[in-house]
Amino acid sequence: MLEGRAMGDVAAAETERAILRTMYRYLRALDYGIEEEWLDVFTPDAHYDTILTDGSYYVQLKGHDELRTFLLGYPHPPESYQKHITLSPIIEIDGDEATADSGWVFLTRAEDGMTPQVRAFGRYRDRLRQVDGVWRFTERICDTEAVVPV
Repeated sequence: MLEGRAMGDVAAAETERAILRTMYRYLRALDYGIEEEWLDVFTPDAHYDTILTDGSYYVQLKGHDELRTFLLGYPHPPESYQKHITLSPIIEIDGDEATADSGWVFLTRAEDGMTPQVRAFGRYRDRLRQVDGVWRFTERICDTEAVVPV
C-alpha cells in the first residue's frame, strides 16, 4: 500500500497523464475532424488563438460555436492528411487548474502527395481546468515560431 508522499506522487502522475490525454485528444480531433472530441477538450467559454511568426493572428476563437466552425472548415482526411505533434510538455498542476507549456510540430505532405514535410513548429501555452472529472482547455495559445511559406 502506498503511503504519504508516494500516494501524492501517484496522484500527481495520474493527473498529469489525464492532462496529456486531453492534449493528445486535441491533436487527433484536429487532424481527423472529430467534432465531438474537439469540443470536448475545451470548456464552453474557452479561448483559442493561433499567432503567426509576424505577430498577426491566424485565428482568435472563443467558445464552442466558433471552435466548431473552425474545425468544420479545417482540412482533414480524405482531402488532406496532416499531423500535429506535441513535444516536451511541462505541466504545472494547482488543484483543479493547470498550466502547460509544450512544443509542437506540424507535418503535411509535399506537393507530390506522399513525401512528409515539416510545415511549421512552435509553442503551445495552455490553461486547463478539470470539469466533471475531465481536464479541458480554458485557453490554448498556439505561437508559431517558424513556417514554410506557401
